[in-house]
Amino acid sequence: MSAITDIMVALKTAIETALPTYQRMPNPYFLDRNSALLMRSGYGVGVGSATNTNRLITGKVSIDRTFEIVLVNQIDALPSDAVNVELEEKAILEAAFTLIKYFENNEQLGISNVVLNSRYLSDSGIEFIDLEVQRYHQLTLSVGVEYM
Repeated sequence: MSAITDIMVALKTAIETALPTYQRMPNPYFLDRNSALLMRSGYGVGVGSATNTNRLITGKVSIDRTFEIVLVNQIDALPSDAVNVELEEKAILEAAFTLIKYFENNEQLGISNVVLNSRYLSDSGIEFIDLEVQRYHQLTLSVGVEYM
């Protein structure tokens, strides 16, 4: 397999390890294009842009690529129920924090022959997604991975 394939597998494994109740979504780029999205908690991994770091490591070019990890949680609380809306917002923030801690403790994603480092870069903040059949909170984390 190529480095990018190994990294995609490692990211999915990391998420499933850190967040075992989350199901993988087929389309991480457009939440509304996941047919019959009826899940409590879901995730997707999108591939972002890459940059040549202009470093040669053991004769190989080092690449720094951004991956977008999309987390979604179903909203059950009524919009007028401030206490439970806040609890649901905290739940997705806690899930994001769990992943951030995972990357801090596993910066090579278990594939040290490929990954030089991985790190949390930023996140989107909580977004409200209203599909006709369900409402979701969505939070997208940007993770940088340097590999060769």
